[in-house]
Amino acid sequence: NALEVLSGKISIPDKALVIGGGMTGCETAEYMSNRGSEVVLVEMTDALARDAGNRSSYPIKKRVSEDPRIQVRLMTLVTELGDDYAVLQKDGVSVRVDGLGLIVVSAGMLADRTLADALIAAGFKGGLHVIGDSERPRKAADAIYEGEMLGLML
Repeated sequence: NALEVLSGKISIPDKALVIGGGMTGCETAEYMSNRGSEVVLVEMTDALARDAGNRSSYPIKKRVSEDPRIQVRLMTLVTELGDDYAVLQKDGVSVRVDGLGLIVVSAGMLADRTLADALIAAGFKGGLHVIGDSERPRKAADAIYEGEMLGLML
């Protein structure tokens, strides 16, 4: 997944496919491109990084769109995956992309409640407030706002 790539746990191939053009998908495509990979970035909607605000997403959308090693495919679906290929479909026309050394799925994140659940299981008796991506994944601005509201409340 995208987090494994961004954390450096996976070696970067010569050519890769990133499924999902949200903020994390864009960051993953840019990360791999900066390390010499040709990247095909597939997004099923008509815009990149829709999950981020315009101010925060504009710089990365511009960099990704202008990067000669990143091929952005908007309004495109992945209809088939193989060991080293993917079939992409746009407007009813299918195209096969071969020679992929890596296929990265960046289509949604999950909440990480590991710490909160461990504290509850250990019988933590203090006030426990779960906020940010521990509650549910979303924009950083939402998590910052939650933290601010919780701080004011406490």
